[in-house]
Amino acid sequence: MTTADTKVARAYGNAFSTPTPRWSLPLGWRRLRARRGDIIIVTTLLITVAPDIKKELYLAVLLDRATSRPVVMASTEGGMDIEEVAAKTPEKILKESIDPAVGMMPYQARKIASGLGLTGELISAAAKLLLGVYKTWWECDASLLEINPLCIVRTVEGKETLLAVDAKLSLDDNALYRHPNVQAMRNSWARVPLPASPDLKSACASSQSRPRS
Repeated sequence: MTTADTKVARAYGNAFSTPTPRWSLPLGWRRLRARRGDIIIVTTLLITVAPDIKKELYLAVLLDRATSRPVVMASTEGGMDIEEVAAKTPEKILKESIDPAVGMMPYQARKIASGLGLTGELISAAAKLLLGVYKTWWECDASLLEINPLCIVRTVEGKETLLAVDAKLSLDDNALYRHPNVQAMRNSWARVPLPASPDLKSACASSQSRPRS
């Protein structure tokens, strides 16, 4: 599984400042993943110009265990925990079940785009993005592909477009043998297993300290 955290910095140098737990970590910092029982060392930073965000949306593709079918989930409440949205305002979550025999159809993509309140050229852009996201999820044997937030941004020309500001892709370990190119990207050395019964406070403290060079 690959994960990413996003931090908005007002100046270039601030991108490398001491982080908070929610934000991306500078190179060499360690991040505790208690639920996975390990600590992962940050080896890569991606830096780009911060977009002019007008609206944050949510988009995900996952497997619905109840129906054994893929389902596309979308919401106008992007940038926050989707589980919190599901608990407080479930009506704001759109779900579209996909027939795995034919894949996601263009009309389903346009239906979701319209349900998100998009209009004009953004509907076509969103439909194209949705079809591409589903294709990626399917071809990678992923268990989850999540874009949060998927943003409506304004370009320097004043035109509105869609931009995936943060994303997460979780792969099915049982299918990795079909994707040697993905296996080659795994940095096993960057994961440090935690003890069987770790002191989480101690682990959290050590995860925020730089390794000795």
